Amino acid sequence: SREVTIVDPEMLALQDAHRRLYVARRIGIIEDKGELIALPGHGHYRTKNGSVTGNSVITKRAGANYDKVRLDRDMIDEINHANNFEWEVDKEFSSFMLDLARFRDPRGNVKKYDELNGFRQIVLDRGDQGLGMMETVKWHLNRGKSFKNSHQIDGRGRIYANGYLTPTGGEFVRPFLNTKKVSPMGEGGWVNFQEQVGSLLGPATEALTNPGRFAIFERNRKELLELGRLLQSNTQRDSRIRSALEHPLVVGIDPEEHPKLMRLALEYARINDHVGGDLSDLKRLSTYKTQLPIEIDASASGAQIIALSTRNKDLGWESNVMATPKKNRLYDTMAMDTVADPRFQRINDLVDDITWEDLSKAAKAQNMVSFYGAGRATQANNIADKFAKTLLEKDKLVVVRNRTSNTPKDALSLNEINKTIDFNIKDAERIGATETIKELNELKAEINAVILKEAPIGNRMLHMSKDVHPDVEDFVEKLTAGRSQLIGPNEFKLISDIMAEKLSQRAPVTDKFIGFWKEAAQEYIEDTGKVDIPWVTFDDKKLYQRYRPVLEERIEFTDPTTGRKVYNVYKDSVTDGKLKGKSSIIDARTGYGVNGNHSNDAAVVRQFHLWGKKNNVGTATIHDAFFVNMGEATKAKDALRHLYADAVESDTVLKTLKAMRKEGLSEKAYQRLLAKAIEDGLIVKDGGLTRKDILAPIPIGESWYGIGP
Repeated sequence: SREVTIVDPEMLALQDAHRRLYVARRIGIIEDKGELIALPGHGHYRTKNGSVTGNSVITKRAGANYDKVRLDRDMIDEINHANNFEWEVDKEFSSFMLDLARFRDPRGNVKKYDELNGFRQIVLDRGDQGLGMMETVKWHLNRGKSFKNSHQIDGRGRIYANGYLTPTGGEFVRPFLNTKKVSPMGEGGWVNFQEQVGSLLGPATEALTNPGRFAIFERNRKELLELGRLLQSNTQRDSRIRSALEHPLVVGIDPEEHPKLMRLALEYARINDHVGGDLSDLKRLSTYKTQLPIEIDASASGAQIIALSTRNKDLGWESNVMATPKKNRLYDTMAMDTVADPRFQRINDLVDDITWEDLSKAAKAQNMVSFYGAGRATQANNIADKFAKTLLEKDKLVVVRNRTSNTPKDALSLNEINKTIDFNIKDAERIGATETIKELNELKAEINAVILKEAPIGNRMLHMSKDVHPDVEDFVEKLTAGRSQLIGPNEFKLISDIMAEKLSQRAPVTDKFIGFWKEAAQEYIEDTGKVDIPWVTFDDKKLYQRYRPVLEERIEFTDPTTGRKVYNVYKDSVTDGKLKGKSSIIDARTGYGVNGNHSNDAAVVRQFHLWGKKNNVGTATIHDAFFVNMGEATKAKDALRHLYADAVESDTVLKTLKAMRKEGLSEKAYQRLLAKAIEDGLIVKDGGLTRKDILAPIPIGESWYGIGP
């Protein structure tokens, strides 16, 4: 590759205009004339006067092969309703957090407060997403008016907000947002607020019930008010920031959640002011006017979608589709099962250093990828990434098999070292250095054996590594020094296997669901010769997943100015839906059930937006999380409960098989898959989860934990 410097004035002007347009779109829509309107069957937005824009309704990745006919009235209403949600930035909160992001202690304790100021570090680590977001906050704060965000939809029907300031940005971004709409909090909103605080502050096991959450809130009221007052004050900026960073509530939770905690604390201070400190006055409490958007997300959404698709009662219970005495969290349950397993107890280095919270987070990571068909290697990598940070802080030597974007930089990667040695082996092969090749292979084998704990450290390993590469030498030195503290791929794989086994025991339908759709995708492609596979969603939309192979063409030419040879590769997917190779089958086996599940959770999201449109409630979403003004959270939860009840009656598995038959699947293949689906419990005629089970009156002492913190 070569670095190119552009000097042409018109090209520079084009670059500048492109950047301005990109940033402007991410800041948000601030004027009526800038509003974007989607129309059924059309892939690009219109302006209010009807002009076609270059703004695509469809995500870039899905755009090339998207069937625009599938953009029906429901999808368009969903998009336009989401586009009409008006946001503001919270003035007090944004002002404080802007100061916090810039804060460097002027009294000589820079190192101390930099370490405490996890928010500032996250802003820096996020690059454009962090700094760009903070500049956008500042811009909207100075402007003092509301804004909207545009949205796009992908091939699975999932909807995404565009911009720096959207719920998509996670816990780091959401606290900056207020709804423009001011709503009375009501008693339901007050209950939801306490649930949010209690769930955030924990402990996790106590926060699995609403009474537990209320108790946690009650214990932390005084400290929460103290923190809120620090954000409210306008004097002694540096002192307030230091006090906030040292506050016990802030120190006690992960930096990613500091903004959420501080925003809730600020809201609590405002609520306290409204009632004059008398929280027993429920009538007065209910009149408090709020702009706080509450997040109510699905509990183990992947499991919920499978439970609703298969009408599986056991999984419906485990994933809180029905009312339960406490919030069942599959990842907590798997963590408990894993801790109790004798195989885990024998991993002495982990038993003493991994906390309950670590195990729970790792189990969640395991669940999320396993529900969507990930292989055991991917599951083990997720476990490794979740544990690595904690173990590194305890001076363990952490070696992962494959580095991912989530792997801490201080963790070592076995595959990276293997590749480095392999490059040296290839160099030796080119010159015929047979003895060197032999030594390098021996070194590689010894390193792998040590890391996998299949052999002790050999005497030659450190000496040999010095002649290979500085990275290899450094790797071996760390390995030699920390051998007794080594946690490597074998341990992570064992934990992953235990968790997968426990999940299969508690919810066997998950394995069968994933395996069935892998088989069905392959059967459909081989039987029909087509790589565009239909899927019928909870709300009866027929979407197509396209597994078309990518074709590559090498382009070679001589630059007329420099005389240099230029090589490039042009890539494009084929334009028809016919099978042209094994790659389509591999991709379909991996992706069909995953994307089908995503299409079904997108159907719930879509119906939620349509409920909001019908009832004049502003709604925002990201995947399986739902956002409304705090005063509207109770009725939003009730609406989602009814949407779950609708979904369980959808017959999505049977309808998808019928759609396959209609698209050309032979009667023989259809009957075989139908019989398999019934045998595996994916199609249940009698005795399964029903609408009545989901909407049954909630017994005393129980609650519906399917949606919420």
